[in-house]
Amino acid sequence: MVQLAAMYARHASRELALLLLFQHDRQGNLDALFADDALSAPITAGTLQPAVLSLVRVLTADALEVFTDMGHTITTVHATLTDTEIVAMDKGSSAADARLAATKLPNTETFKHQLDTLAHGINKLAEATRLPELLALAHDTNVCSYTTKLLTPIQQHLGAIDDEINAHSDDWRLDRMTKLNRCLLRLAVAEIRYVAGVDVSVVIDEAVELAKTYGDPDNYKLVNGILGSVAETPTASL
Repeated sequence: MVQLAAMYARHASRELALLLLFQHDRQGNLDALFADDALSAPITAGTLQPAVLSLVRVLTADALEVFTDMGHTITTVHATLTDTEIVAMDKGSSAADARLAATKLPNTETFKHQLDTLAHGINKLAEATRLPELLALAHDTNVCSYTTKLLTPIQQHLGAIDDEINAHSDDWRLDRMTKLNRCLLRLAVAEIRYVAGVDVSVVIDEAVELAKTYGDPDNYKLVNGILGSVAETPTASL
C-alpha cells in the first residue's frame, strides 16, 4: 500500500510539474515559477502552492474562453442546419431540389473546423473537471515534496539539461520544439539525471503518456526517441 501511494505521488507530481512548467513557459516567464532570484530562492511548499493556485486560475480562464467559442460554434452550426432544412422544405422533396438545398451547407473544410472546435472544447471540459484535484494535490505532502524534487534541478541546472536534450535531438533543437515537448523533456531529463533512485523506464513511459494526453497524436514519438537516447548514455557529463 505504501509503495502504491508513493507511485501515485510520483505520477501526480510529474503531471503537476509539467502543467506548472508549461504555463510559465507559454507566458514567457519561466523564472517567475521559481522566484525573483531563481538561483538563491529554493522551491518549497510555500512557493509551490501559490504557483498551483495561479495555474488553476489560468486553466480556468482558458477553459472559459474555449467554452465561449464552443457555444458560438454550436449556435452557428444549428443556424446553418436550420436554414438548410427550411430551404429544403420550401423547394420540395424532389432529388434535384434536395441537391440544390444541400449547396447551402458550408463546405467540408468549414464543417471540419467547427467539429475540431467542438472536440477541443470537450477535451478542455474534461481537463477542467480535474482543477479541484490539482488544488488538492498541491496540499498533499508527498506530491508537493516530489514536485519540488522535479523542479529544483531545472531551477539549478537548466542550461546543462537543455544542452543534453539538444545533444540527443539531431534535427529538433529545443527552440524548434513545441512548448509541451520542451517542458516534458526538461522534466524527464531532470528526473533521470538529478533525482536519486528513479526507474528510468518508468520516467520515460510516463513522459510518453503525458505527451499523448496533452499533445498532438504524434507528439510522443519525439519525446520517446530523445529520452531513449538519453537513457542509453547514463554517464553523460552534466
